[in-house]
Amino acid sequence: MGLDANRMLLFLSRVSYNEERREIIAEFENSGEKRIERFKFFPKALLPAAEGIEERIAKEIISMYNLKKFRISRKNEKILAIEASTFKDLKKISNLLQQSLKKSLQLIEPERQFLLEKEWNYFQAFKNGKFGMEMQEILLFPEAMIEGCSESIRATARQLLKHDKKAAESFLKNIALSKFLKIPSQYAPESIKEASEKFLENSLFKNSFIIEKLRAKNPSALEKSAHGFFENVAEIDFTPVWASLLSNGDFNIGFETINCNCCRPESINAANVLPSSKAEVSFLQNGLYFESSILDFALEFHNSHENKQARIKRMNEWFLKTIPTGPFNNGEKSEVPLADAFALQNSGKAIISKNSKIEWFCTKRQSFISKEIKALILEITQFEDKLIAWEQSALSTHKVLCASQLSETPEYLLDYYSKKMLEEILRQVLKELNSSNSKFYQQSLASSLNALQSAKIAEFKQLAKANGEKILQSSSHEMLVKAERPSYLIKEFARKSKTSIPTIRKNFKELVID
Repeated sequence: MGLDANRMLLFLSRVSYNEERREIIAEFENSGEKRIERFKFFPKALLPAAEGIEERIAKEIISMYNLKKFRISRKNEKILAIEASTFKDLKKISNLLQQSLKKSLQLIEPERQFLLEKEWNYFQAFKNGKFGMEMQEILLFPEAMIEGCSESIRATARQLLKHDKKAAESFLKNIALSKFLKIPSQYAPESIKEASEKFLENSLFKNSFIIEKLRAKNPSALEKSAHGFFENVAEIDFTPVWASLLSNGDFNIGFETINCNCCRPESINAANVLPSSKAEVSFLQNGLYFESSILDFALEFHNSHENKQARIKRMNEWFLKTIPTGPFNNGEKSEVPLADAFALQNSGKAIISKNSKIEWFCTKRQSFISKEIKALILEITQFEDKLIAWEQSALSTHKVLCASQLSETPEYLLDYYSKKMLEEILRQVLKELNSSNSKFYQQSLASSLNALQSAKIAEFKQLAKANGEKILQSSSHEMLVKAERPSYLIKEFARKSKTSIPTIRKNFKELVID
């Protein structure tokens, strides 16, 4: 699209809900034109209600309030959508249903519902098409005003860059978050955790999914970390690995795609069996211990079985990094993670019985969280490409002054902060999916993700050991490695594991770990 065509574009600057008229008002503008579009809109809430008695009770409560003001439709076998004439009515009926059914409804503000429904974003470019405003899939600096500012976004950013660079950074980050999360910039989240929660909230609402409020206890960590003075230490971030595994289809892990009714595997060797599966094994030795590939399993076993002191003693005497599982005796049976069962059988320490608790993923439809993460990765890549173009152009024009020039350019900085915020949101989203303290925690998804992460982390540790490198600290998301060639290590891991390359967040020439 050329410059003349770009000048004809308008940017979505404001969305508001008029309850009295039952409509959404969308404002589009550029430096010389403003356009207002009105859309009839009826907000909705999502109710977790199975077919049968729960659905009947919900309909009875709604009919007692005023059936004419609502429309009920079933989104899937677990979710009812309740559409209301006004948001005020919707909030009232939601409170009544919540009190009667003791279930939380999913309800978000009408403006965000509208944007999710239309798949529009704040500050996105639009053109006036044959059938109304059409969103353009291009990344442009928004030629628009926002509430609270007397000048355009560009002019405001330039003024702030002259007088208060911290304020300019905050302003541009809020614009980026507003666009990505479909919320007004003045209400942009203050933390990455809040932003990731908005992202997940949008994903769940758009895909008509509600997570039941269940909690599981995080087991207490019992893993040895190194202490002391170290040289040549790299901090490695595994976010790209987990994001690629969740989005490339190899492991279709999602809220709605685990243990589906359509793809149950016939054996533990099937391609869609998840590493969180368990198999019953019969042990062939007395006093047998093993190091589980799944840290959470090892910790849960340790916390729930006797002989705790014996396991801790063995961990210390054998210089193990993690708490061992055991002891087991000849003929004793136990359920262990599938990867451990195969390893024990291959080493002649146990045999796998037919009593397995298999978990699997769907092979017929991609999970919506996988699609959302894939879209997020694509957007990060697009900003990365733009930043490279910016930097090459600045280097060509301004030579050694290119960095100084870019630091004063609002267009470059908005792209830079957009990429940075999206990367941080992606990292936090993956943590939210795996944490029992998160309101988006679902046990089946978290255990599958944890098992997958544990297996890949174990592969990385084996590779590091084989190359004479030392793991100083590790978690499911980052690792401190004493390594002479960290770049080689992460590339070799990606090649062997067939995943994206982990990133090196920091390099330390010297590091003291307390």
